[in-house]
Amino acid sequence: MPERKENFIRATLIHEEKRADILLPSNMPVVELIPSVVRRFVSVTPRMVSRGFILTTPNGQVVDQSLTLKAQGINDGTLLMLSPRVKEIEKKYDDPIEAVADVVNETNRPWTDADAAGVATGAAITLLVASAILLCMARPLAGISIPIILGGMAVLLIGVIWALQRGERHTHAAALALVSSVIVGACGFSVPNPPVTFGLDMALGGFCCSIAAMLTMPLLSEWKEIMFAPAVAGISLGTVGAVNMALTDSHERVAVVATSLLGIFLLVLPGLSMRLSRLDQADPLLASGGGGPAANPGARREARPINPRVIKDRYLRGRRAMFAARCGAGFALAVLTPFTVASGKWGVVVIAGILIILTVGSRVQYAKMDVMSEYVIAVLVFAIGCSSVMMLHSQWWLGLVIVLAVVASILIAYGLVIGKTPQWLRQTADMSETIAGIVLIPAAVLALRLW
Repeated sequence: MPERKENFIRATLIHEEKRADILLPSNMPVVELIPSVVRRFVSVTPRMVSRGFILTTPNGQVVDQSLTLKAQGINDGTLLMLSPRVKEIEKKYDDPIEAVADVVNETNRPWTDADAAGVATGAAITLLVASAILLCMARPLAGISIPIILGGMAVLLIGVIWALQRGERHTHAAALALVSSVIVGACGFSVPNPPVTFGLDMALGGFCCSIAAMLTMPLLSEWKEIMFAPAVAGISLGTVGAVNMALTDSHERVAVVATSLLGIFLLVLPGLSMRLSRLDQADPLLASGGGGPAANPGARREARPINPRVIKDRYLRGRRAMFAARCGAGFALAVLTPFTVASGKWGVVVIAGILIILTVGSRVQYAKMDVMSEYVIAVLVFAIGCSSVMMLHSQWWLGLVIVLAVVASILIAYGLVIGKTPQWLRQTADMSETIAGIVLIPAAVLALRLW
């Protein structure tokens, strides 16, 4: 440990609007550190290489690249600024073609093999999902051959996933694994004879999808937690279908109860992800159920060393599981929304409460992926809910127009005018989320019309 402290320093680097705390070798010439530092902040282009970069201190002193950081007296906690050696205003052009070439290099990212693989995967996913939907629609005409075809497609996809894993294309393998679960779910949905009853067909489709997700998960070496999305959606819809089989002519009531339970699930999801990641066990204040030195003043335990790699793995596992579970619950909500709206005004109240939980809950999220997932689910459920209101309760058109106008005004005011979130708005969001969570269960009970 002493040798490591002498050979490295912790410094804060700033480049334009980007900031990072990194560990730099103190006994290596700065000129050898610059390429690695630059790649951390910018996409290096031929123009960037020709310009070069320098490090400066807050007082404007340029760090000598021929010396080491230690020789220049740069210690832990130093603030360094990365800037181009040659300013843009100093660049002179004799040929407009050079200027155009520089603009192209700086404003465009070249097409790579990874981009081609991503487009191919997206196109394949679109075609496979469309094929599964068309095959399910052809069930009355083609008969039992439809489930057989869908099952064959799923088996072929499993082979492709295995091959992609061997080729270390983990992201593409995870995407196709999601599609394989959807196809297996479509296979189960198409097994019963038409017409669609949302009973046995939904139960078989949902449970087959969740089982396929759990069986496919061991094939993935990375992003395996993403399979919680089809698992959660499949279990939710499969359970609804099974209950619909037992309670005939109660589809709307079952959907209201399931929707409210999914809303509560979204409300407690961050805590569940913490438990799943086991990050609470890494914190001595949480590992013993809130114990630690404060709860046991007489007990002294030696602090265990923290392994950063283990913490990172646990964090990524919990975050990916939370993201996947949220997406799965959102898909189930989108499917159940028309049935919930059909139950009446209290069903609409349940949907409104869930929308508040989704939109307001994004304030506690940090990653762009998590915030976007909550907003996308909220917009999808809101759009399906509004369409269902117009189709099933057309007499509510005036109220729907008022709601749309109010929501649009709030979005414009919050996103374009206010910008930053003031403290009073944060407190309002906290109260709104609490009220929405409390209202879900009473609204669901009233929607059941038990008396």
